[in-house]
Amino acid sequence: MAKTDSEHQQPKSVLWHSSNVSDFLKQNMGMIQANSLYNNQFLQASEVWKFVGQVIELINQDIIDLRKKPELKLNADAVNRLDRIYNGGCYLVTNWEDYMRIKIKS
Repeated sequence: MAKTDSEHQQPKSVLWHSSNVSDFLKQNMGMIQANSLYNNQFLQASEVWKFVGQVIELINQDIIDLRKKPELKLNADAVNRLDRIYNGGCYLVTNWEDYMRIKIKS
């Protein structure tokens, strides 16, 4: 007979969100590294793009203050290229002479 009382059921996992921004970013970087270690390239790319979006949002909200470190700048061209790689319009080409290259469709 199935139990209908929900207080006797335990969660299979516990998810939590850190209130500290640096801990939150470290957790996300850990997800990226874990996907890399287990050869989950598509999940890793998804996590990288999500991480970039989170960092951009934190910069826009002045939670990450780049004015204190003027030598650190967010490269808009690199972000645009990552966007094109993740969201389409790009091909990954393997060339034995040049190893791997990313060809971006114009």
